[in-house]
Amino acid sequence: MISGLFLKKTATEMESIVTTKNRESSAIVREMFFGSLSVLIFSSVSTMLGSLVDGIITSRFLGDAAMASFSIVSPVYNILMMLSGILSSGTQVAYTRHIGRGDADRARAVFNICFFTALGLSVTLMIVSFFGSDVICSLLGASGKDANMLPMASAYLKGFALGFPANLLVPIISGFMQIDGDRQRTVYATGIMTATNITGDLLNVFVFHGGMFGMAFATSVANYVALVILLLHFTKKNIVLAISPRGLVGSDIGEIVKNGLPNAIANGSLMLQKITLNYLLLAIAGQWAVSALGKSFTFYGFVNTVQMGIGQSVMLIAGILAGEEDARGLKDLQNIAIKFSLICAVICCAVILLFTPVFVGLFMADTTGEAYTAALAIFRANAVGLPFMGINLVFMLYLQGIRNAVLARTFSFLERAVYIIGLAVLLGVLFGVDGVWVAMPIAEIATLLTYLVVVVVRKGKRESLRAGFLFLRENFGALSENLLEFSMRTMEDVVAASDCVQQFVRTHGGSARERMMLPLCLEEMAGNIIRFGFSDGKAHHIESKVIRKEDGFVIRLKDDCAPFSPTEWLSLHEAEDKTANIGIRMVTAVAKEVRYVSSMQMNCLILDV
Repeated sequence: MISGLFLKKTATEMESIVTTKNRESSAIVREMFFGSLSVLIFSSVSTMLGSLVDGIITSRFLGDAAMASFSIVSPVYNILMMLSGILSSGTQVAYTRHIGRGDADRARAVFNICFFTALGLSVTLMIVSFFGSDVICSLLGASGKDANMLPMASAYLKGFALGFPANLLVPIISGFMQIDGDRQRTVYATGIMTATNITGDLLNVFVFHGGMFGMAFATSVANYVALVILLLHFTKKNIVLAISPRGLVGSDIGEIVKNGLPNAIANGSLMLQKITLNYLLLAIAGQWAVSALGKSFTFYGFVNTVQMGIGQSVMLIAGILAGEEDARGLKDLQNIAIKFSLICAVICCAVILLFTPVFVGLFMADTTGEAYTAALAIFRANAVGLPFMGINLVFMLYLQGIRNAVLARTFSFLERAVYIIGLAVLLGVLFGVDGVWVAMPIAEIATLLTYLVVVVVRKGKRESLRAGFLFLRENFGALSENLLEFSMRTMEDVVAASDCVQQFVRTHGGSARERMMLPLCLEEMAGNIIRFGFSDGKAHHIESKVIRKEDGFVIRLKDDCAPFSPTEWLSLHEAEDKTANIGIRMVTAVAKEVRYVSSMQMNCLILDV
């Protein structure tokens, strides 16, 4: 309450509300991480489950030659994912940066230019790939002594090409559903897509006998079904996103590409990796080795969905925290993500090593011969690399989230191109197929060691090794002496915090008006959050910052309650009783600017006073 604004509190009471490095300080970051993680993982699992079933049915019912053809065409999928990665991740970084600054209009415009660019690109690629399928597959390795794979590979590419628009747009739109408060829609879309894909695969094999074209066409149809479900989101009211050509800014394309290049290099490097390994394995062994590689890529594409979900969650949240210049929040995010990634990776590694024959048996009934032995070896080799790969993925997508494009691009290229391809060629020539498999986990270890070397080289004299892994610029965030941070959970905390703010403003040379208005604004807005947002009986947190700027002070309030916009709520009631809600009216009147965004189940209110 405002009446308690100037109550005197002891130093101990005031110190108790200041945020320290403990469980309370990272509560909201933890909620953001795990809140977004479940949807991202489920979405990835559902999507890759369809791909896994594709691989299993292709291998079991169409044969190893079909699986080798599937592996030959798979780099085309990486081209799509490379473009999707540029547009999706690049847009999300820009979007979350605008959201972190409270600029919803610019965030909306960035999404739209991404949408229309993806639509145009995908239609163009669909036409080129469908009519040029024979040429493309020949260039990918289905030629010469391996030309027998060309008919199946070309047929698969034609069916796959028909779904390019949906293939490109579904991951882009899905990434924005949870940001726009409709996270369940992604769950429904991906679940129905997977069911449609699996059903289509089974009908193709047992009813229509459509071969490789039918397998790919079923995937394309499933993606269009998911796209329609996602597009229904834009018929809802009270959402930030809207598909419209209005307000587009051409220069946003450059920013999107710049932000998305790390992801593009990752997928581009993976494409180069697949093409190189396919040619290498065909040269030193034969189609059975390429088939084993295809089985591994399909299986680990599914297994790695957990790690990918962790990385994507890190990228999204890091973008928001970087926009707020919240160094402590970024550190908390890294700690939470790395620990969870390691736990998941170690469990997956143990299970796969224990039951490797079972997992390989999903793809092939024949447990004799070189093909089966090769599959066992590559499944086990990749299992060993899972923990290292998970940590590398967290760091790479974290760097992308904080917009450190140079390092993110460098590490992506080193991991997937330089280390894996270089080691695979060297060890493959020396030790054959087994050398190629062993190169994969060694490359992940080499990448992690490279992170450590870069941190040691880059870190300043006063910077700790742990702080170096945040990869933040020297002037990132407010100086500690110009920053007051605290958490609130009760009205008593709010009253005590307002007194702390008044003293902070006084010691930083604030005017009489600022000494009065900043505590008042804090108490009024935080009090409203507690009175209305905490009324659902659930445990909630409010984290606040008061920052001394050159031209005044800024108050940032972040909470995990239901969305509430004081400015919108005020505009809806302006024509009614002018004496009602006088506190909010007063705050919005005296503040230089009021910005509010609700993203990833978090509310952020920014007051420039």
